[in-house]
Amino acid sequence: MAVTENNYVGDGSTVLFSLTFPYLEQTDVKVLLDGVDTTAFSFASDTQIQMDTAPANGVAVRIYRATNIDDLEVIFSPGSSIRAQDLNDNFDQNIYAAQEVQNYSVQDIGNVTLTGNYTFAGEINAPTPTDASHVVTKAYADNLAIQDGNVVPGDKGDVVVSGDLQTWTVDTINGVVPLLAADIGVTVEAYDTTILRDADIGVTVQAYDADTAKLDVIQTFTAAQTFNGASTSFGGDLILEENARYVQDVGFPFGNPSMTFDLSKSNVFGLVTINGGLTWTFANPYNTGYCTTFSIFCNYVSGSITYPGGVIWKGGVAPTLAVGKCIFTFTTIDGGTTWFGLLNQEFS
Repeated sequence: MAVTENNYVGDGSTVLFSLTFPYLEQTDVKVLLDGVDTTAFSFASDTQIQMDTAPANGVAVRIYRATNIDDLEVIFSPGSSIRAQDLNDNFDQNIYAAQEVQNYSVQDIGNVTLTGNYTFAGEINAPTPTDASHVVTKAYADNLAIQDGNVVPGDKGDVVVSGDLQTWTVDTINGVVPLLAADIGVTVEAYDTTILRDADIGVTVQAYDADTAKLDVIQTFTAAQTFNGASTSFGGDLILEENARYVQDVGFPFGNPSMTFDLSKSNVFGLVTINGGLTWTFANPYNTGYCTTFSIFCNYVSGSITYPGGVIWKGGVAPTLAVGKCIFTFTTIDGGTTWFGLLNQEFS
């Protein structure tokens, strides 16, 4: 057969490839890279093409001729002269096209190698395969079954179990150890109609939530929680944070004239030494509608205290302090607008 193509394998660096077949026009020369047409090339000479980019290592490079036969190479007009070259070009066009048809057609004589991608619009009928290199149809593959350890034509993919099949052992399938009958009830739970299934999530069981309390792990709540019930018991330490009130011993330097009692930090303060003129400020009580009560444990030496406006005492007069230990208690139910003050000095 006449040569109508050249085939190479890219190495990632070569860009020049030779042509060993004749052609009429440069546009008749085509290039395929791994079966895909490309126009990213030019002619370095009449017998050599140059790729714009070197084909990668292992890429199949096919340079072939596809002679244009839509029009004659040369058209003769009545009364014009006939040149030998024109006649030769027309005959070359015919013979080149015939060579390409012969090389790329499926023939029933001899072996023909087809290179490239082919699409068949109709059906391809193949005989029953008898050799490892034979093709099979979809219908044949769909009807395969396993019998006596062999793949044989069966009935719609049924698996025919025989004695030989029972002796097979499979260690892994795609790297995964398969489930065996002996595992049921031992390493895996046996099927039970009450077993949890995906459809149960959010219906009969609660979907997972990071804020949902669990019994065996430390809990961190990122949203407000409400505990309802007659009583709530804590077996270990109860740590309250954020808006909770807890006991904290807050001392003040001796002689500090200004003291702010931050009720967001504690509801018990001490030891406060009173020895000179002091001004007290109460900060961050609960809002109106809540009851805020706190105590101040003091050691009175001398001096006086200026209380926040709104402090109401029994009888309407602030108490006179005596030397020694004393405990102040203040309560508000309107967010700190009004404070009810009590003083216990019965300590020596």
